[in-house]
Amino acid sequence: MSLKKDRLSWIFIGVLLVVVSAAAASVVIPQLQTQATLRLGDGVYKLRALNQRVGEKIAYRDVAELPPDKAILHMYDADKFWIMDTKNRTAEFDLIWLNKDRKVVHIVKNASSESQPDTVFSSKVLARYVVELAGGTVDQKTIRIGSTAFFEDLNVEGWKQ
Repeated sequence: MSLKKDRLSWIFIGVLLVVVSAAAASVVIPQLQTQATLRLGDGVYKLRALNQRVGEKIAYRDVAELPPDKAILHMYDADKFWIMDTKNRTAEFDLIWLNKDRKVVHIVKNASSESQPDTVFSSKVLARYVVELAGGTVDQKTIRIGSTAFFEDLNVEGWKQ
């Protein structure tokens, strides 16, 4: 009888170790994966990137607001006057257009669905990328026209986590 209890105890301990190991791995592994980052002005941001094809309608995700350490990068394969629509946004966003050399060519601060008279914004200069940051970031991180953005070349289909 004692031998049977010992076996059950060891089986229970083994199953418990497997469950704890799986839980620990699910937390640790994502932290060890490299995260794409964007450096712009005085800030460094975890990057979510959306690769847009020319002529493709922008499919906005339900992004209510951005934490101050995150950025959304819209990447296009041609230089155009890309349009950003904030109609369904509940928070304010700073919108930054970059040229093919990743230099800031246009900035809109604190854009939101409350922006008057328009909720649709476009660059005044040809751009290749559009960056979305939390509202107020441009002023806090000294981002100016002519600043250079640094990020790795991303070949993304959809969102990069």
